[in-house]
Amino acid sequence: MAVLQIEQIWREGQMVDIQTMLSKPPVVNGFVDILSNSVDPHVLMATIFLLCELGSRDSCVIHTLTRVDTDVECIVALFQKGLLEAVVLIYLLMPFIGNLAEMELLDSFLKVLLGWEEDFVSMFMKPKAASVLLLQHVLRNTEDERASKIV
Repeated sequence: MAVLQIEQIWREGQMVDIQTMLSKPPVVNGFVDILSNSVDPHVLMATIFLLCELGSRDSCVIHTLTRVDTDVECIVALFQKGLLEAVVLIYLLMPFIGNLAEMELLDSFLKVLLGWEEDFVSMFMKPKAASVLLLQHVLRNTEDERASKIV
């Protein structure tokens, strides 16, 4: 599939040449379509990898992903189904996602922390680091909510 070839080009260090092209909304939406329709784990992992790398370099990619709630829901669902690398993309989307605690992601965050790091694709951020930061965010928000109820 084409996404695997794009991932290979990216990993070979030719990303500067294609980053601008891949960051355009129609291409990002195409990647989301792949996430929604593919069942191939290699294709799903490559697509998540590319979206993470693009999103970490270009905030327009994150804005494109958050324009449609179903895009975020698709990414969260893949994470909950075991595509643990998606936690990095969820971390990038965090400022635009509602209450993470309500999304019932805590168990999935813990699965990443207990999983084997070596199995993860080399990304700009390790999935374990993203999980720790997301758990910290959830705990901080929970504390803030409790404090506001007391006052």
